[in-house]
Amino acid sequence: SDGEGGLEFTADRLPLFQRPDRWLAISGSGRVQTRWDKPEINASMRADGGYLEFAKTPAPSLSDDVVVLGKAAPEPPARKLQARIEVDLGQQLYLSALGLDTQLAGQLTLVARSGQALRATGSLNTVGGTFEGYGQKLAIERGLVNFQGSLDNPGLNVVALRKGLEVEAGVSILGTVRRPQIKLVSSPEVPDAEKLSWIVLGRAPDGGKIGRAHV
Repeated sequence: SDGEGGLEFTADRLPLFQRPDRWLAISGSGRVQTRWDKPEINASMRADGGYLEFAKTPAPSLSDDVVVLGKAAPEPPARKLQARIEVDLGQQLYLSALGLDTQLAGQLTLVARSGQALRATGSLNTVGGTFEGYGQKLAIERGLVNFQGSLDNPGLNVVALRKGLEVEAGVSILGTVRRPQIKLVSSPEVPDAEKLSWIVLGRAPDGGKIGRAHV
């Protein structure tokens, strides 16, 4: 009568979540503990395909410590669902965020609890891709995306450069999707004004001055 028991399952291209800007389909196997008041899922899956898109600026929201007077607190759910799903990202999972467009590879652990947003842990790496900055499509030289909590706010460690020039300049992106820290970088190292010129114009700033003098 309390549902105590369990079942094993195999999934084939199961849509774990589906939104126009975020979706993930997975295959694999797992086990469900079926107690009615506290069901639990443990599984190991592989991503067949997925796409994660994040707005350039987060939607406005109230801080966690803000209390709206007169608003009743929501009733706790009757069932306390627990889920832990280990996911191999495979070769068809893509991320689009803050001008970053790339494929992701690696492993991720998704954790769900009743009344809480889906959470994730894992360190992923980019496979190719570009970062759009200063009007240019910059090639990603290094790309790490670290999930340590909310699925919609991963940490970023990305270097993207305009390649094939005497000075390969670009940007470094650290921080998180919600609070990115972007700075100019180059190889070899040059002042920021010159880095920007190599990114935007593909040449040193004094090259532009000489060209105007000739005209």
